[in-house]
Amino acid sequence: MYFQTKHRLYFGYQALLYAFGLLVICSVIPSWGQLYSPIPYHREQTDAFLRGELAINHNPFDLNEDLCWSEGGVNQVWGLGIPFWRLPFEALARLLGLAPFPDRVALGLFIALAAYIVLVTWIGQCTVPHGNTRLELL
Repeated sequence: MYFQTKHRLYFGYQALLYAFGLLVICSVIPSWGQLYSPIPYHREQTDAFLRGELAINHNPFDLNEDLCWSEGGVNQVWGLGIPFWRLPFEALARLLGLAPFPDRVALGLFIALAAYIVLVTWIGQCTVPHGNTRLELL
């Protein structure tokens, strides 16, 4: 059990390091403190979810580029996956009375989760050096 917990923590640390290193190297996080996307549509969609709506707004004069009018409201056209991923982080930030949750941190956490799953799956197929049992890390 200790062996598995130790490896889970190590893989989690490596996944976080990889994810945020990747975001910095690829200039998604161009400098310290620039953690918000300049395009606000996913954040606005998450705000709409927290209000219990799908439409970002109900005023047709608020239509901009990359927005459409549908079902009596202004909607973004880039899908709902990212706003759904951001939803628990944004809800937690609001419960704690903090500013909106940073978009690029949510992206980093998604990449870290994917990297963690890959690490656990890949290493989980290997055998323990002192026996023939497989590592069960999930």
